[in-house]
Amino acid sequence: MIDNMINLSLYPRRAAGKFPFVQALILCLCAPLFAQNVPSGGHRGAVTVMLPAGEGRVYSAGADGFLGLWEPGEGALDRFQISPWAISHMVLRPDGAGDVPGGEGSARITQLAVAESGGSGRYRISVWDYSSKTKLFSLPLDDPAVFLSYSASGTFLMVATSGAAGLMLLDPENGTALEVPPVTDRVTFAVTGKSEKSMLSYSPSGVLSYWDFATGGEIRRFTVSRGLGSVLLFGSRRFFAGIGADGLSVFDAVSGGLIARDRLITRGTLAAADPESTEFFVFQPNRVTRYFLNSMGSINSSEQRAIPQTPGGVNSFLPSGGRIVLGGSQGRLFELAQADGKTVLTPFPSENQTRVTQAAVSGPFISFFGDDKTLGIIPADYRELEAGTELVLLSNADSYTRITPADPPDPETGRFIFWQNANTRIFPALWRAETAGGKPLLERKNILSKLPLRSNLRSVSIFGDTALFLTMRGVLAAASIAGDPDGSPVFNHQAPAASDAAFLNDREIIIGQGAVSGPSFIRLLVENGETVPMQISDQACLLLYRGKTALYGVTTGRESPSPAKGVRVFTRIVRFSGAGPEFVADYAGEDQDVSLTESAFPTANLGGETVSAYAPKGPVLFERSPGFPSQVMDGGSSVVVLDTEGNIIWYNPETGSIRARFSLYKDFWSLEADGIKTEGPAIKGKP
Repeated sequence: MIDNMINLSLYPRRAAGKFPFVQALILCLCAPLFAQNVPSGGHRGAVTVMLPAGEGRVYSAGADGFLGLWEPGEGALDRFQISPWAISHMVLRPDGAGDVPGGEGSARITQLAVAESGGSGRYRISVWDYSSKTKLFSLPLDDPAVFLSYSASGTFLMVATSGAAGLMLLDPENGTALEVPPVTDRVTFAVTGKSEKSMLSYSPSGVLSYWDFATGGEIRRFTVSRGLGSVLLFGSRRFFAGIGADGLSVFDAVSGGLIARDRLITRGTLAAADPESTEFFVFQPNRVTRYFLNSMGSINSSEQRAIPQTPGGVNSFLPSGGRIVLGGSQGRLFELAQADGKTVLTPFPSENQTRVTQAAVSGPFISFFGDDKTLGIIPADYRELEAGTELVLLSNADSYTRITPADPPDPETGRFIFWQNANTRIFPALWRAETAGGKPLLERKNILSKLPLRSNLRSVSIFGDTALFLTMRGVLAAASIAGDPDGSPVFNHQAPAASDAAFLNDREIIIGQGAVSGPSFIRLLVENGETVPMQISDQACLLLYRGKTALYGVTTGRESPSPAKGVRVFTRIVRFSGAGPEFVADYAGEDQDVSLTESAFPTANLGGETVSAYAPKGPVLFERSPGFPSQVMDGGSSVVVLDTEGNIIWYNPETGSIRARFSLYKDFWSLEADGIKTEGPAIKGKP
């Protein structure tokens, strides 16, 4: 249609049921990055985007940053997090085999692009090779994306934002900006012809334009309705439709003439079940209606389905293969169907995990909190989790939210401080873990009730038998945790700008400061309270971590290597030694959520999307799990990682390969190790 504006004949309709590109992509998606089964969980938050995957299958993306591949009768076949932010748009890359991606004899299609929104001015697009689950590139945006699409053969990626940047054309492999036609109006829709020699764009000012890529000039311009939303091309790319103040409008995309209009449809979302056909669907809050253009050139509705009420409402919809799939605002997918003359919603099978939100390793045990306010304990050696073992979860253990591990008094026990950072009435408590009757047992030893907590706790750090507590107002208190402690301070200090604190040795404390105007670190002498500033290039301290052999800090800041390169934002890991701070690792960007441990080597999730062990020969990149890593821990012979899906994962620190994965559900647990899955019951108990 775009490349052949003079020829008004429609392109031949594609034969139904032939989707080789989808079948190839499904083969890629169904081959997991690691040899384990993926639980059939839904999204945590709204389902924002859905795409057809052939054979009744559906891709979904959500506000949780996860991408899922769904089999209606079996639940999620694959789930993988590709963003820490909400996904607003998602498109699959065509492979150059024709106007329909993945034509006969084409190569496998593996790439996809998403638009992400983290709120507060944080926007970007990312492109992934999903067969290998690796990101090709990310590009920050000043404004949210309003449109995202590949050119007809996938040669470039088209991005339009709500701001002044307007339309961008990018190399889909590396994100390099390509030359753009001189489009002066803001663009909310663009598509190329099959040969990619020309482009059609729509602007909310009511302009439909054709552009020639060879000359960069505008070929033709039509005035259509202003402010159209949810626009689409259908009918072999011949017809252009959208919803605006004048209602639902359909135009001839070649001549710009109005074909039909329904003024009663003033809001909703449009989607074409088959872009080659002359039918499309309108989704409104309480119904889905199927429309088609008849031979007289007017709009007719052939089917209307009322949408039963769903918890939280419906956030997205997808007509595909004669089926209508709805994405719920609470993470569920539903099929809209008819049963006994009534419209019903059939949910896709899903069973969400109980997400583990905090964990810690001490001695031979891992203790953890779940998002259902439960507290649990499992062996630190996953090989001791035998099939059928009953896991007892303690219910609502004083609403603790954080765990800090301490060295145990003997190798057969574990020692933890449970605390929370949002309630000064709940004091930290020392808990002990041991094995009794062949089962892990967790019991509270004492509440540290004499700590001076006039504001919420910010951090807790352990060195030997001494715990260091830092409040939000900068009160620093050290207390002994030997025996049956009550939290009586053995040392106090006021550090108003402190972001974290930890013992460098038994005589000195390092205080990290979040205010970049002052020193990044302060060395505090316990004996007399004397302080010595330690300035590191105007960097702000994010956290301090006391490892087995050294103290580490994580800083963030800005630097200008040269006027040509501008300002660079960075996050760094430093090691404190006798000679002063030593550089360990660097990340180009700010990572407020970095976690750090010291196993065989310093290991961190710097950058947020993977874990790296910083060995002398170079970083060891860890294998990805379904979620992003949120916490890294020293598990002795393994690095233990908690991911955003709620899994506890054991890694080989030398190779970065996954050894085992523990997942918790409402009434059972699951462990996948060496290709074997074991399960056992999980019951609720009392502290």
